[in-house]
Amino acid sequence: MAGNDGSSGSDPEMEDESCSGSAGGSEWWKVVNRKRKKNNSQGSFTDSGKEDHVSRKNIEEYKVMMKFAEPGMTINPIKLTKSLNKALGEINNAKTLRDGNLIIMCKGEKQQNKALSINSMLGYPVSCTLMKTKPWVRGVITGIPTDVHADKMKSCVEGGKVIGAKRLQYVRNKERMDSLSVMLQFDEERMPERVKIGYVSYPVRPYVPPPLRCFKCQKYGHVSAVCRGRQRCARCGGDHVYGKCGEGAKAKCCNCGGEHSAGFGGCIAHKHAVKIQNVRITEGLTYAEAAQKAKQNEQIQREIKIQEWTGNAVAQRKIKEDSLVIGKIEFV
Repeated sequence: MAGNDGSSGSDPEMEDESCSGSAGGSEWWKVVNRKRKKNNSQGSFTDSGKEDHVSRKNIEEYKVMMKFAEPGMTINPIKLTKSLNKALGEINNAKTLRDGNLIIMCKGEKQQNKALSINSMLGYPVSCTLMKTKPWVRGVITGIPTDVHADKMKSCVEGGKVIGAKRLQYVRNKERMDSLSVMLQFDEERMPERVKIGYVSYPVRPYVPPPLRCFKCQKYGHVSAVCRGRQRCARCGGDHVYGKCGEGAKAKCCNCGGEHSAGFGGCIAHKHAVKIQNVRITEGLTYAEAAQKAKQNEQIQREIKIQEWTGNAVAQRKIKEDSLVIGKIEFV
């Protein structure tokens, strides 16, 4: 969605927005010297000819994620800077994401707590949450009876700091049912290999979430909020939203062309997306890197099968030839 500030051409409202001052007395917009030199291994940077250092670690410590209620917004940077200065004072930096949300890098804990209390920005409702400097690690344990409540497991698990637990579900006859698997969220750098609940020890495997499928273009790997493709129906593959199929329209997947919907679990495209997701989670890669790695793995598996088939064919031919020779000798 485009921004509702109506800024196109010369906007009279823009003339009233001064860019020369802020709440802290410093300028909003500054000329940035791009020639920066990396200084030692501590991650600090210095502008050429200056002695002041800005520690990247200090900036990363106080990040806040601001999510707008209306996704996909285009934010006016001048109005945003003015609103942030009014609400928080001068901050370190702000970064907009592709989905229209905002990352605010505060200067300290006090400013960070103030940012977390913001519920409106630029006239739109927002929600602010903390961003951790290290990612949470998620793993799955199996064999937990369904009568054990997942929330009670957080205080019972030993072997890792568990900050969340969720019972996984599966679908049978179009109904969701609880499984024997529980997803645990660890506040750790690495996932533990095993955890204990009481006297019982359970192996932990990485949690691989289902692959993302865009509800707009039906492709895998992104969501509709950042989609640049055209609208496709998940049922018939037509150029319309779901549920607007014509009379007598048959199911057709717009990803593989099969006679099924785009969300069918047995679809070739879905199976390929699952492989990419497994590589991405287990090896810690980006989606693009995981897609390339999965493609290479498929090529390797294909070559191995060809070699096995060729080897089996040669071996069978050899056995057949030996059998003919033995049969000839016996006949003579």
